[in-house]
Amino acid sequence: MKLEGKVALITGAGSGLGREAAQLFASEGAKVAVVDIDPERAKGTVALVEKNGGSAVAITADVRIEQQVIDAVAATLAAFGKLDIAWANAGIVSRGGVPSVAGGEQVEFQDLTDADWQDVVGVNLSGVFYTAKAAVPALRANGGGVILATSSAASFVAYHSIAAYSATKAGVNGMVRGLSLDLGKYGIRVNAIAPTHGMSPNFLAPAGAPVVGQSYEQVAGPWDPEVSPIPLKLNRPPSLSDNARAALFLVSDDSAYISGVTLPTTDGGTLSRVAMMFPEDGNNPPPHRHRRGVTVMTAHDNAPRNGPRRLVVDRSVCAGHGVCYGHSPEVVDCDDSGFPVILQDPLEFDQHITAAEEAAVMCPERAMTLESL
Repeated sequence: MKLEGKVALITGAGSGLGREAAQLFASEGAKVAVVDIDPERAKGTVALVEKNGGSAVAITADVRIEQQVIDAVAATLAAFGKLDIAWANAGIVSRGGVPSVAGGEQVEFQDLTDADWQDVVGVNLSGVFYTAKAAVPALRANGGGVILATSSAASFVAYHSIAAYSATKAGVNGMVRGLSLDLGKYGIRVNAIAPTHGMSPNFLAPAGAPVVGQSYEQVAGPWDPEVSPIPLKLNRPPSLSDNARAALFLVSDDSAYISGVTLPTTDGGTLSRVAMMFPEDGNNPPPHRHRRGVTVMTAHDNAPRNGPRRLVVDRSVCAGHGVCYGHSPEVVDCDDSGFPVILQDPLEFDQHITAAEEAAVMCPERAMTLESL
C-alpha cells in the first residue's frame, strides 16, 4: 500500500476529483481529512471511504478564509495526530465558464465584476496559499511531507472566456515552484497536477447539485477514440480515477525526488500539438468548432412543437473541454451542453431548437435531424 500510515488532508473533497482521490488514498492505507465547503458532501465522501473499510473525518471549511483553513488542519491533527499530505484541491471556474462546455455562458471579460475576480482568486489562489501555509508547521513537525495543488491545462493554454480562472491556475504553478525552493530544506515536496480531461461535471454545476461520480467524457455516452481529438487513442474515456492516480504518484514515495513540478494529467498529448488540423488527423474535429456544447443540428419540419423531444446528434463534433468528444452519431436525449435529458417544457424545447438552428447555419454539412419521441 503506497500510503500506509499516512494522513492526508484534501480540500474540495466532497465531490469530483477530491472525492475520487479520498477513496483512492484511503484504499492505499491513508487516513483522510475530507475538507469541503458543503458539510453534507463531505459527510458523503466519508461514508464512501468508511464503507470500504477506510478511515476519514469530515471537516467543513471555506478555503477563501484563512482561519477556517487553519482550523481544518487543527481538526485533522486532533483526529489523526499528524499530517503527511496536504492537497489544495478546491477550485471554481470564473463566472460563465467556457461557453461551449456544460451549460456555460458567454461573459465578456469587461463585464466581470470585482466580486467575480475576488471569488475565483479567493478559492483557486488564496485557497492554495492558505492550505500550504497552514500545513507547513504540521509537516515540519512530522519531519517533512507533501503539499499538492490542483492546477489546470488552462494554466498553460487559453480557453475561451475564462482568463480570470487561467490566471489563478498559472499563479498556482508559480507558487509550486517557489514553495518547492523555500520548503525543500524541511523535507517538504511541493507539486501540482494539471488536468485537461477526466474531470467532473460538478466543477461547472451549481452548488448543491447532485454529485456525479464520473468525468465529462464518461457521462457523455459511448466512447469512440477514433473521433476524439485526443492524440492518444485508448478504448475508454479519461476518468476521475486517471487524475487521482497521478495525484497518488505525486504524494507517495514513488516520487520521492520530484518537487516543483506541475504535471499535466489526462491530456493524452493534447497540450503537445498545435491547434491547426491536418489531413493526417482523420476524423478528429478541430477544438471549439462550434460555440455550443451539443453539436450542429436542425429541427425536423414535421416534428410537433410540444411534449418531450429526442435529438439526433453527432457527438463527434461537440465543442469544448471534451464534454462529448469521441462519441459516434446516435439518437439520444440531450440538452445544449451534451448531458442526457428529456425536455418536458415546450418553451425550453423551443429555446434549445433556436440554439440548434443557429448552430446549423454555422456548419450545415454537419446538420442532423430532430425527431419526436
